[in-house]
Amino acid sequence: MSSIRLIVIYIFLSAGIFVLTASNAYPNANVSPISLQRRDPFQIVFPATNFSQKNDRLAMRKQTSKKAKAANQKANISAEQITYKNQKAMASGNATVIYRDAVIKADTIIYDELNRTITASGNVDVTQKNSNLKGDYGTYNLDDGSAELINAYGSTDEVIQNDKKIQGKIYFWGEKITRDEKSTKIKNAVITTCDCPRPDIHYHITSEETEIIPGDKIIAYKSKLKFKEKTFLNYNRLELSLDKKKQSLIPTIGRNENDGWYLKKDLDFKLFNNPGIAHIDLYEKTGIGFGIKYPYSLLGGKIFGYLDYYDHTPASTAVITENLTNDQREMTIGEKELRNDLRYEIGNGYYAGFNLGSYDYQYPGELSSSWNNYYFYFGRSTENQSILLSQATTDYNTYTYQSKSLEFAQKLGEGWTWRVGGYNSGYAGSIDTNDSIWRYYTNLNYSNDFSEANLTYLRTNTSELYHLDKIPEINFMTKNLNIAGLPIKAAVSAGSYREEPSGLALNRGKFYIGLEPVSVAVGNYGKLDIGGGFQQTLCDDGSGRYVFSGETAYKHKITDNINLSLNYLFQSPKGHSPFIDDYVPSYSLFTVGAEIFNGDSWKFSISGGYDYLYDVRTSIITTLKLKPSEKFDWTLSAHYNANTHELPNLTSQLKVDLGNGFSIENWTLYDNINDRFTYLNIGITKETHDFVTKLLYRNQQKELWLQFYLKAFPEEPEIILPSPNHIISPNQ
Repeated sequence: MSSIRLIVIYIFLSAGIFVLTASNAYPNANVSPISLQRRDPFQIVFPATNFSQKNDRLAMRKQTSKKAKAANQKANISAEQITYKNQKAMASGNATVIYRDAVIKADTIIYDELNRTITASGNVDVTQKNSNLKGDYGTYNLDDGSAELINAYGSTDEVIQNDKKIQGKIYFWGEKITRDEKSTKIKNAVITTCDCPRPDIHYHITSEETEIIPGDKIIAYKSKLKFKEKTFLNYNRLELSLDKKKQSLIPTIGRNENDGWYLKKDLDFKLFNNPGIAHIDLYEKTGIGFGIKYPYSLLGGKIFGYLDYYDHTPASTAVITENLTNDQREMTIGEKELRNDLRYEIGNGYYAGFNLGSYDYQYPGELSSSWNNYYFYFGRSTENQSILLSQATTDYNTYTYQSKSLEFAQKLGEGWTWRVGGYNSGYAGSIDTNDSIWRYYTNLNYSNDFSEANLTYLRTNTSELYHLDKIPEINFMTKNLNIAGLPIKAAVSAGSYREEPSGLALNRGKFYIGLEPVSVAVGNYGKLDIGGGFQQTLCDDGSGRYVFSGETAYKHKITDNINLSLNYLFQSPKGHSPFIDDYVPSYSLFTVGAEIFNGDSWKFSISGGYDYLYDVRTSIITTLKLKPSEKFDWTLSAHYNANTHELPNLTSQLKVDLGNGFSIENWTLYDNINDRFTYLNIGITKETHDFVTKLLYRNQQKELWLQFYLKAFPEEPEIILPSPNHIISPNQ
């Protein structure tokens, strides 16, 4: 067999199986390695085709690993040529490794079986979870997914802003990039979202070191904001939030009816080697707003906390009509807020902390609405034991609310936990009520992968406030219960109860069994979602209540252009229970909907419903969406009240791309009952490769917004749709 030049190598990884494929080095062999699942999951066979089964079958090797048993993961490596020696595999020529969700490509890849690391050189490319890194040389750890690349560059759309990907990918490069499961760090970094090729990029940030924390923030140390080669701003520490809507890399300028013209800006500062951000708002009509966000750490990390402060006190009182709601007044008049969290790690598991919150909202002609929160706590936490003592006080204008609590928890064994404690709450000041209401409890809990059970005893030292004592109560609930492939949930509780202030004392039991929502295909064109359950309550005075509940949703594709949907939800309680806690609402609602469409060019839908229990019809909603091209999108909607036979409102939402970066939007809501426009908003946007400028006018609110920002670091776009922050009073 000297003429046969085939080497088949296999390696067992500590967390899986590597299948080494030599496909191009010896084309005549036509080898196709296959992993065969046998009783021993760690045995694999590499059959080689075109060979005599009697004489030329390759021998099998078996290698087991505790980590492989736990992880049960398979990885693959392929290349033009593969060699194996001293527990190291070298793959060269278009080498590729696929492990879990990571794909590593390079000219040469060396896998160290003992240390579970991959070393790659030449055109290194690492892709994982939509994140991509490239470089000249790099290493990758299979256990934790950490990577390090030299002379590297990459991109990512992992960073999330308000549950949405930010505007475009972030591109970055530097001398060295290191990545672990928490963040990516870049030395001598350049970051941007400009998609122009280097060196023609427009806006970008240079820094001595940049850290990207996906879904959280980007931190650039000793950084500069540049447009091409011109420096606009310098930062000792620049932090860009990725989980909040607002960005403030450059000043935000705008105008509205309440504040007039305004300018807002974030400023970096450093105090006791802890970086923070100061925020300043300059308003033409309502004065100055100032804020600070300062996370701090002292005494080697034993003391740490977070300070958040904002104060916007109007320079003069604006004229506000008496019809405005409190929400509108808070929006238009100003606010003062302070929050400080402080925690001290004493040692040996002991800790103490303090939380302060202060809020002040000023309404013209009324008493300022203000309150202060104080929260103190002390405790100890170890692997098997914890204790927590706390006291909270809230001072309002005319009264104080206080609460105290003490809890001790002990882990008794695998899955077993015991808790005992008490808490007190009540008012003081002008409110005439008992301010010393103590509740005491003890709880024994058991939990595993399939169920959870607890035994609870709860007593209260007063009968002047409604409560339900448990003396005691036992509960059991299943977690992952499947019967005949169906997800079933069951729960049972029983105990002695005392209801105050009625003095009612009874034994009570409850039982529940239900089907968690499941989807079932109906033929080739339908899908049925179904779920429901049954609950029974029994008391020893002879009373009892049972409840049936269920939900079904059916969707059917009638033709390629017509869909139909039917939904039914019901909950039907029967009988009686003397405890208020057992109250269950009843309903029986049926809805039907249909839509007719022609691809994305147009769609017409209509839906409505009927509640059989209360003999009430729901509104009939009709919607027409027109989208003949990507540049034109118009949605019209009408609500028809089937009970009063009125057409309460009509809405229109329009967006048109005018070309050359210009677009226009319109949102209109016409109140047919009062014969008026409730919303009549229009927005004009100019977008270039680097910048977005938006002008928005709300006619009914008399508000004009001017927004300008870099696309690289987007702000929350001002929207023309209704917003809770821009309420129109129904009395106006």
